[in-house]
Amino acid sequence: MFFPMPFSIPRQDGPGTAFAMRKKPWLQALLVGQTICVAVKLCVMLDIMGGFIDAIVVGMGWYAVSQDMNIQWICYYAMMGIFQGIFGLVRFIDTFVHWPGPFLMPVSFQSFPAFLSTFWMNFVQLSGLIGPILMLIGTYMGWQMYKEFTTGAPPEGGLWGSSSASNATYGSSYGTTDRAPARPAASTFKAFQGSGSKLGTV
Repeated sequence: MFFPMPFSIPRQDGPGTAFAMRKKPWLQALLVGQTICVAVKLCVMLDIMGGFIDAIVVGMGWYAVSQDMNIQWICYYAMMGIFQGIFGLVRFIDTFVHWPGPFLMPVSFQSFPAFLSTFWMNFVQLSGLIGPILMLIGTYMGWQMYKEFTTGAPPEGGLWGSSSASNATYGSSYGTTDRAPARPAASTFKAFQGSGSKLGTV
């Protein structure tokens, strides 16, 4: 499907799954980067509306982390993140195409203050690209956690997928190393079949 998150948000009571808890440090690092980009957008670039909406998305991510990787809030964070990421990329491309002159200035190594000044200016310019990319990465992480929560099997491959060792650890408690716990066998009982007995014969 086109949108990577479902329209029915799953609910979760208690802490997140083992897979989600292993990804918690990755999500926290991602949220730190997003928080810095939001602060630059609000305080330096003075993009109040865009920075405010991004701050809501990042706030949902931090709340999901504070709730032990609650899948419901991770889904909210990922769903808003994909829209903000796409619109942010389009906004950056539009700014880059219409920017008069060089987009980035050469970094100066003549002195430490000059280096900090030129580096900071370039970082502010690139934050318009870094922020949307981090939003889309957060959406991908949320999608992986959603798949694991709904299917019971940890995603394989990719930067945030489970490694073979992680899969072995995940599946060892269920007696398997390559799939989620087996579902109980379906009942073979069928109603209204068999010889039965008549009234008065028992």
